[in-house]
Parts: sequence; structure tokens; C-alpha cells
Amino acid sequence: MKISIYITLSLFVFIACNTDDKSSSPLGDYVTGEVDVIPILVSPDSPIDLDRLNSHLAPYNLKAPDSFINPHDKTQVIQNIDKLKLALKNAVDEDKILIFTLNAMLGVEYRELGGHGVEDAFFEAERYLLRAIKIAETLPELKTDALRVKSNLALIYMYSGKEEDAFDIYTELIENHQHVNIGNYPEWFSVQQVLDLIGSTRRHTQGKDDHPLMKKLAHYLEGIVESYKNEVGVIAGIELYDYYNRTGDFEKAIDLKRTAIEERIEHIGHVDIVNRWRMIETRAEHIHKH
Repeated sequence: MKISIYITLSLFVFIACNTDDKSSSPLGDYVTGEVDVIPILVSPDSPIDLDRLNSHLAPYNLKAPDSFINPHDKTQVIQNIDKLKLALKNAVDEDKILIFTLNAMLGVEYRELGGHGVEDAFFEAERYLLRAIKIAETLPELKTDALRVKSNLALIYMYSGKEEDAFDIYTELIENHQHVNIGNYPEWFSVQQVLDLIGSTRRHTQGKDDHPLMKKLAHYLEGIVESYKNEVGVIAGIELYDYYNRTGDFEKAIDLKRTAIEERIEHIGHVDIVNRWRMIETRAEHIHKH
């Protein structure tokens, strides 16, 4: 059975479980009980065989479902890493897709551990993600899966202070991969990369709009708005409009709204973009009132 899922975040997850009880979720069925979530980046047409993956993970009390559940705590992350390392150690060298998958999982788990403040965790995350990318370079069928691994690597770089490296990856993903089989419309993946770039930059700069990196981001978004009239350009315009309003550049905001958002968004019926615009527009109204 091949993995085939609609992904609303950057992660596909698997769990370690002690029960087979089922529970309903808006994103599908998942196993409940004492569970752990381990993220991995996959595409809907991934060559990763879920049954084969689970067969390899079973001895380590790990299981891969096609659903999303809540993040785990620091202790569970450490346990997962130990289990995954054993699973990787015992993987057959010839099974490159499995080894790619396990390296990607370890990379994201170490990213989670870094979020708990563990020293060198981001370094380890980078190491495993780069290993996965290197394997994918030899297997064309993993091309789309590798894009998601690169997206996680960009996040790691931003967290670990390698802002320029992060920016380079994000811009490459945004500009060169606008028609991949991920999400419910061709530009979905690139739209998410725009949002990830903005979100990670704002976290890194602690929301300081006058930070040099935020100014660089705003300049980049201006170029995206100008270059792309599709969903990618629209979402960049929406986020840039929000930035202009936050920084008090209201004339630019009004002009951008008129020329690059309102004229385009009426032709885009994607709920995620329309809802984002409504939220940003409401926020702008609140700013103008105060």
C-alpha cells in the first residue's frame, strides 16, 4: 500500500502505540492510547510503501498512520530518536527508500528536540536531513519527497542562525517548484513555503519588523508579487500588505491591495488563501482604527 494523503502541514506522521483502539479525527482515523508522533515529509505519490515501512518499524513499537495527532514531549522525542536509530542501524543497505525515510524521520525528530532547547539537536537534525537529501538525489522517484525534506532543512537553518542558507532554500522552493503533486492545487506547496519563510523569519527576529532580515523579506516579497500573478504572488501580496500595515506604510498597503490583491483574489477560489486574506484584512481594519 502506497502512502497517499492530503497534507495540511509540512509533516506526515507516525506513532508508537500500545493499543489498537480507533478514534475519529477531522483529518482521518488514528490510533489512540499511549502514542507518540514522529513527523516525516512525504508526497501524495510517494514511493514509500506504508506496509513495508510498518513491517520494519514494528519491532521498535512504532507505526506509521496517514493522520495527524498532537506533538509529543521531550522525553518521548528522545525515546523515539533511540528507536529510530536502531531501526536505521538494522535497515538493509540496499533499501535506499527505507533509509531515506528513516533519515528524514530522525531529522525532524531532532528538530523537535532542538525546540526543547537541547544543545546540538539542530546540528543533528541538519546531518540527518542532508543524508536524506543526498539519497534522494540518486533516486528520481523521491524528487517530490525531497522537497519537503529541504523545507525542513530550511527551518533548521533559520532556527540555528544560518539565515542566509535558510533564505536560499526557501526562495528556491518558492520559485522553482510551483507545480508539484502536493496539496489540492498546483501552487499549494510553494504557497506553504512563502508562509513558512515568513513565519520562521518572524520567529527568528522575534516579531521585530525593523529587523534587517524582515526588511530583506519584505523586499523579496515585493519581487514575488511583481513576478507571479498566480496563487504564490497573491499570498505574497497578502503577507506584504500585512507588513506594510504593521509598519505604518499605509499608502503602500492601499496601493498593493488595489493592484495586486483585490484584482487577483477574485479569480482564486482556494479557501486557504481567501480565509488568510479575510483575516489579514480584519487585522488591518483594527490597526487603522487605533
